[in-house]
Amino acid sequence: MLIFLSLIEDENNKNKFIEIYEKYKGIIFAICVKITKNYHLAEDATQITFYRIAKYVEKISGLDETQQKTYISKIAKSAGIEVSKKENRFFSYDISTQYSLSENDNLQEEYISKDEYNHIINFILNMDEKYRDVLILNYVVGLSAKEIAGALDKPLGTVQTQLKRGKDLVKEKFKELNIK
Repeated sequence: MLIFLSLIEDENNKNKFIEIYEKYKGIIFAICVKITKNYHLAEDATQITFYRIAKYVEKISGLDETQQKTYISKIAKSAGIEVSKKENRFFSYDISTQYSLSENDNLQEEYISKDEYNHIINFILNMDEKYRDVLILNYVVGLSAKEIAGALDKPLGTVQTQLKRGKDLVKEKFKELNIK
């Protein structure tokens, strides 16, 4: 944060930046993770976002809370897309690549398994946001409950509850699709 503060000359604007940083750091990181689908790329995008916020802190701090959140979210989204494009990963990440079948499975079983897997992934992607985000951050990005709580700026207990309930919903979907 010191690097960003060094970009700001006015002491009043430095204080405004610190307030914005503390208030939005979790939201910004969560947006960047969602866009980049990669923890390390999200960190880079978050840094770019804070650089841009520092550059325009006077303008941003003059907005009301809703406008401020919207503006900062757009900056974070833009930074995430920019970093993803540089890494040739934007919209090319196939979540199904996380699933691999053993070489012993025959083609028909592989097709059925991938089909079932795609149903589960689509189910997760269409879940309520509070469950979807924590499940994706946990299973796809690989964050722990504690890291998710920090990224989303939520209490650890809330994240753990959302993970458990989200897992329960996925288990119900497994039963519905007759997957063990």
